[in-house]
Amino acid sequence: MTEKLKNYQVLDVLCGGTFYKVKHKVTNNIFAWKAYDCTAYSDEEIQNIVNEVKTISKVLSGNLLRYYDTILHNASKTLYFVLEYNSWQSV
Repeated sequence: MTEKLKNYQVLDVLCGGTFYKVKHKVTNNIFAWKAYDCTAYSDEEIQNIVNEVKTISKVLSGNLLRYYDTILHNASKTLYFVLEYNSWQSV
């Protein structure tokens, strides 16, 4: 999953470094990343988190930001959830 990180360019850091405004280098679409530090979790627990987020994203809609993908940076054990970008001033 780490290779997917190379497909994005960070444009801005939001909310004290837990949200990022990013641009997909191929499509030029703008997304948000939500970063989670998972160093305290085992690989199995991280996979369970990813599966749970995917399941929840299929069920929930409406006023929530749309979920697109999950990227795991293996070296730092950081999960990045790729979300719909919205102007954070209006959220």
